[in-house]
Amino acid sequence: MISDIWLLLSTILLIFLLCGLSLIYSGVSRAKNAMMPLVGLFLLMPLVFIIWYSGGSLLIYGANLDLEVSSKLFMLFNCFFACISIYLVWGAVLERMKNKALILFSLLWVIFVYIPVAYHLVGANGFFQALGIIDFAGGFTVHMTSGVSALVLALCVGRRLDYFNLKNKFNQSHIFLGTIFVWVGWIGFNGGSSLILNEMGILAAQNTIAAPIFSLVTWMLIDYLYTPHKVTLINISLAIVSGLVAITPAAGLISFWQTAVLGLLAGFICNFSARLMHKVFKVDDVLDVFSTHAVGGILGAVLAPIFLGLSPIHNIYAIFATLLYSSIFTFVIIKFVSWITPLRVEKEVEEQGLNIEYHAENIVNL
Repeated sequence: MISDIWLLLSTILLIFLLCGLSLIYSGVSRAKNAMMPLVGLFLLMPLVFIIWYSGGSLLIYGANLDLEVSSKLFMLFNCFFACISIYLVWGAVLERMKNKALILFSLLWVIFVYIPVAYHLVGANGFFQALGIIDFAGGFTVHMTSGVSALVLALCVGRRLDYFNLKNKFNQSHIFLGTIFVWVGWIGFNGGSSLILNEMGILAAQNTIAAPIFSLVTWMLIDYLYTPHKVTLINISLAIVSGLVAITPAAGLISFWQTAVLGLLAGFICNFSARLMHKVFKVDDVLDVFSTHAVGGILGAVLAPIFLGLSPIHNIYAIFATLLYSSIFTFVIIKFVSWITPLRVEKEVEEQGLNIEYHAENIVNL
């Protein structure tokens, strides 16, 4: 009974995580586009739930689950993992992709990318599950799949028209509140992955609070030295997310001081990855989904077994397989969607903004 309450609370926190992402997406968009992430979340959730409860969960876990918690609650908890995964991908292509194309892409991505990857990583008969990979709470299934898919999608859709002359973001307060919601929600993401209320679950929650604090240290230091001398709220948000992602594969398994090392490395590596993607490759990944989620997830997945005194070789195999499969099938899905409907909004719509065109209302009416 207590464990069911623990898992139910964790599931509720995942709703906060999704709302936090939505607020961050809205905050980093320009005012003319800030409605889409808020409305989009309510378009996406029913879509994923229909896929999940129409057989998606059975394909991953099978019908007979031997758990210490309610199987229905377990399925609901993991349904939100699927929602979060595809919603993370959206963060790379804000302000320029057609709603119709994005919804169709999301439908196919959950079916042909998320479910097969999850089956082999967490399903009872999955190939990498049988190898015994170390992944406490979805570093592979959620973060690597979404991170590399976001990069492929951003490259295929292309940069925003005013990418080299971007104006101020809509609302920094949204970014602040959204980041707090994401951080709190992530405690449910990692803590609930223990399924039962035990020492491992408490350790996962503790490390989920600690890792972003340490990733903030190195990220803000780099920003102060190289920006130069400026630390922005959006970069603070990205630093926190990098720490959250990096600790996910090892959250309930490693000590506080190992968490500190992982957090410091995440802030350093993810920051330089984001700088490289923007300044060298000019990739318009709006929320740096690849640098925070794919790179952070890889870092955590490689170091998790090392911290435990184990060989990382099986995790490395799984990393390459996840990245390769996710990127190839994401590209195939994008090409199929583009054959049915254009990926991007028209030039005039992008210049005027998506609020009125798609949602018939402004984010703020003055």
